[in-house]
Amino acid sequence: KLFYPNPYIGLEKAVLTDPTPAPPVINFPLLLAQINSSDPSAVYLQQPHSPTSFGMIYPEDREFIVSTIAQFRTLDFGLERCVATLAIPSPADVENLPDKRVSSSNEPCSLEIWSLDAPESIRPRILSWATRPRRLDLVTTIVVRPGHNLPDTPEFPCPARTALAFELSYSDSSCHLRFRQNKKSPRL
Repeated sequence: KLFYPNPYIGLEKAVLTDPTPAPPVINFPLLLAQINSSDPSAVYLQQPHSPTSFGMIYPEDREFIVSTIAQFRTLDFGLERCVATLAIPSPADVENLPDKRVSSSNEPCSLEIWSLDAPESIRPRILSWATRPRRLDLVTTIVVRPGHNLPDTPEFPCPARTALAFELSYSDSSCHLRFRQNKKSPRL
């Protein structure tokens, strides 16, 4: 079964000169969904659209609350080395931007990023702590400090036409991080 058809059939056999390295491509998650270990059967659906006086709005931004499952889809041929980046601007950068709100612990906290066994699309309507994909490996642990830049994860393979899923969680239950994903600069 081809999960995503290959639009580049035979391209890997073509004689290619060493191309100039491509600039980084930002790939936002297709899915950001919350899970809760203290309520293992709860499913947290986000409002994918909302009615307005001039029609239905489908926002691109999604809410991030630790613990969160993020799923990405990779498509591009030759762009098969990835790093995960969590961009949280400093309070000064978002001070006058009302659509950019971040709530986080005042003290530094360790955020764990786990790779998950989810080679196909995760179904958010049934996703809960009890039904989440199995953890495969701890990718990295990032110390989140309010107002500080976060490091990227170590590089990992991301083959074209695959789905990659990660769980982001704090090991300490007293820590929290909450924001709404926003693609406009400064990104969240």
